[in-house]
Amino acid sequence: MLTKAEAALTYASWGWHVIPVVPNGKIPATQHGVKDATTDPEQIAIWWAQNPEFNIGIAAGVKSGIVVFDVDPRNGGEESWSKWVEANGDVPDGPMQLTAGGGQHHIGTYDPEIRSCKLVDGVICCPMAVISSRTLRPLNPALIIGKHLATRLMASHRSTFH
Repeated sequence: MLTKAEAALTYASWGWHVIPVVPNGKIPATQHGVKDATTDPEQIAIWWAQNPEFNIGIAAGVKSGIVVFDVDPRNGGEESWSKWVEANGDVPDGPMQLTAGGGQHHIGTYDPEIRSCKLVDGVICCPMAVISSRTLRPLNPALIIGKHLATRLMASHRSTFH
């Protein structure tokens, strides 16, 4: 099994900018938060040498080239997502993870036209992260939702998927 440091280095090798996140939480563990996210293996090794239990965060948006659709059942996200899928068809297989709150994160290719998505310029906690004592499932970057679908997602549903 990979260590969190090895997983962070793997994400960085995919071009995803990583950042350490406080253990069992979602708050960046660096002074400047998401602005400190990097793909630099030396910096990543330093962070996880300081605390091997840091969760792994990925900077969403232009920096990593991804957008994250957050389906949060605590705020009606399941209903919003179901309505979108009913109107537009199923989302193709792609990276998705279950969140600590019982929701889902669907990851798509970044598009500068997408402005209303909750996680265009934020941090997503990644697999091997432990939040509220729940471990998140792995992502597969080979299955990124295409840019055209990400654009359709936001064009047809301009409000944030809560």
